[in-house]
Amino acid sequence: ELEKAMAGAKGDLSGTSGTQNTIYLTDVGGIVAQDVITGAQRTIWKHPAGVTMAHEGHAGQATDASWRACRQTSTRLWMVNLKTGQGYGTRAWGGVTDVSPSGRWVMTDVSGDGKPAIFYPIADIIAGTTTTQRLLPCADSGHDGWTFGKDGKEYYLFQDNRNDWFSAWCPDTGERIDVIHYSELGWDYGQHMSVNIAPAARGWFLMAAQSTTAATSWSHHQLMMIELKPAAQHPKIWRLGHNNVYSNGDKSVYYFAEGFASLNPAGTRIWWGSNWNGTDNLNLYCMDLPDHWPSMLDASPPAPTPTTSPSPTPTA
Repeated sequence: ELEKAMAGAKGDLSGTSGTQNTIYLTDVGGIVAQDVITGAQRTIWKHPAGVTMAHEGHAGQATDASWRACRQTSTRLWMVNLKTGQGYGTRAWGGVTDVSPSGRWVMTDVSGDGKPAIFYPIADIIAGTTTTQRLLPCADSGHDGWTFGKDGKEYYLFQDNRNDWFSAWCPDTGERIDVIHYSELGWDYGQHMSVNIAPAARGWFLMAAQSTTAATSWSHHQLMMIELKPAAQHPKIWRLGHNNVYSNGDKSVYYFAEGFASLNPAGTRIWWGSNWNGTDNLNLYCMDLPDHWPSMLDASPPAPTPTTSPSPTPTA
């Protein structure tokens, strides 16, 4: 019920006057804007008669709050312009949705179907076509995020469940970068990757890790920045600190205690939820980073050759 109540809450980072306290929510009736201080709500877009929208805990939204994706229950993808209230229905299958920070791309993925996620140019959807597609070069992807390279390209971050790489992919060019392998982080490892839109922090992404066991690897229960480089170039990892989360793998109880972390738009503060190793309610914590951390890390010595952990022994 908590996930339904949150309904994919996303803030408005457009900088438009009067929107600094605004979040957008998707519910079965459409999309609403809510003031987080007063609680006042207003309807942005109401779904057409006869259409039922899915509660979307993973609703994607552009950074400038121009576009938001939502899905008709088990059928098709919708794009909504949050500024005009105009909705665009598509013939695209509506699985889990996401929107690139730039607002140029929308992704839809049906988890577990053995098919790659599909990316559509939002400009095409406005024009009434979904013929142009970009397919993620991965048939079974896991948790995701977004970041920008030092060259300004927009990259979709994902876990490749078929070969255990954490990778980045640019929908504009089709370039895929395999950044770090699961074995370098230790097994029995869950993670969530954040969205990084900070201009000064381009070329990095934030990962929050959690494990169902006590920490047996340096990476368990950690917050870390990872450099966006091919693994052969030894990307750097900045280990920020312990996130003090506990999850036994039961998502019905501990899903929100998995240490989801968010990076602020300036790249100088991290927010995450923690149940303090299972001893407390879920509380909000923050970590302040030095303003100059990207340049400091760029100037640091190259990362050493990584050491991989042995693959776990399969159990019956």
